[in-house]
Amino acid sequence: MKKKTIILIVIIVTSIVSIFIWSLAMPSRLVYFGGSSSVNPFMQIATKKFGEEYKHSDEIIYNSNGSQNGVKSVENGTYSAGMISKEVKQNTLSSGSDFSNIQGFDNEFEDTKTFNDFRNEVNKTKGINAMEFAIDAIVIMYNPPKWFIENPEIANSINFDFNKDDHKKIVKKIYSNPNYMWADFVKELNPEIKDFNHGNELLMPVSRESGSGTRSAFDDFFEIEDIDSGTANSNGSMITQLRDTKGSFGYVSYGFYKNSENNNLQTPWFNNKRLSKDEFIEVLNDDGTIQPGESKNEEHIKSDAGYELKRPFIMLFDSENKKTNSVLEFVEFLITEKANSAYEEEGLVRKVQYHKYDLIPND
Repeated sequence: MKKKTIILIVIIVTSIVSIFIWSLAMPSRLVYFGGSSSVNPFMQIATKKFGEEYKHSDEIIYNSNGSQNGVKSVENGTYSAGMISKEVKQNTLSSGSDFSNIQGFDNEFEDTKTFNDFRNEVNKTKGINAMEFAIDAIVIMYNPPKWFIENPEIANSINFDFNKDDHKKIVKKIYSNPNYMWADFVKELNPEIKDFNHGNELLMPVSRESGSGTRSAFDDFFEIEDIDSGTANSNGSMITQLRDTKGSFGYVSYGFYKNSENNNLQTPWFNNKRLSKDEFIEVLNDDGTIQPGESKNEEHIKSDAGYELKRPFIMLFDSENKKTNSVLEFVEFLITEKANSAYEEEGLVRKVQYHKYDLIPND
């Protein structure tokens, strides 16, 4: 009996040791990404679709814990890719970490052939790569009073120039002053207008919920700190509230604006240009007439000299991380049509472009 017990124990121990050795020998099929909470909704959709299309590849796990954690975790090797939702700068990385500087890939990746050439170069280099993969453009929308709608000259006078600091302060005032009126809004943007005597309707701002990436980007752009406004828990909810509430003022991601129904909501001009629901932007002429512009909406959003109310989504990954090929496979997926629905569902503009060291600003 004692001998049988010893044999049984030996068998059990041998089995446990064998399983342990096997688990060490088997390569892990999990790859960890993390960072910006703003990127999280897109990543949940995109990684799921990636898994459906690339069944042979590693499973991506995304941890939403902030852009700075994403950066640090790439530097220390905890994450194979870290996401940030702001412009990348030299001081994005800690002292001792450097961006890669691969030459010959200055344009947006639009096909997998060019990207595969880039992939080969990544495997030969060192450093942390910065890969932009989307732009989140934000569109201001509002449901103005009747007198505003019926007067095209007034409607078209809402023409922001964000090179003027006071224009940003006007939007900040909208979200912090509960007594701000539509007449105040028109007069502050157009101080040259005299004897303006239109109603006393309150301007009712609506913001996104706390924790929303869209809200974070909007508040950062306009330096809004103290908010006194209504709240919408999604882009769709925002559009519904604006549509149903006369005098309301809010904002949505570009894709939701473009796909929303025409429901009397208006949008402002930015330096005589604005995004439209058609293919091309609209341009406001000096005589007040409106015509299609030469640029398509998405071209205008992507251009550095174009649409201003936007932010990039950027992926950081170390060339020497053992899971870098899995990261590159995911980026390749983002370039293809298979990723279209992920961009569309989140209202993002696709832009997959490498940022090399030479072109990354110092601050």
